Amino acid sequence: MAGMRTARRILAGGVALAAAGWALRDVPAELGVRPLNSGPDRAARIRRSRQFANGAFVNPMAEPTAMLTTPPVGLLGELAKDREQR
Repeated sequence: MAGMRTARRILAGGVALAAAGWALRDVPAELGVRPLNSGPDRAARIRRSRQFANGAFVNPMAEPTAMLTTPPVGLLGELAKDREQR
């Protein structure tokens, strides 16, 4: 009885391991493929990208936004009136 239980657990573990391996079989290839080696259409599209330079993608730095030192007068007036009933 205990031997059958152990055999079933080993079999269930093997099936689970095989299913996980089958599900993850293409993940390393997809993550490790070089973009320029993935086909002529994709390589041409990558080379045309404005963010692709010197063989790598470069994300532009965000431009700093100007902070207001004082709020606009009209905005303060609208806040003071509070015409809307909520």
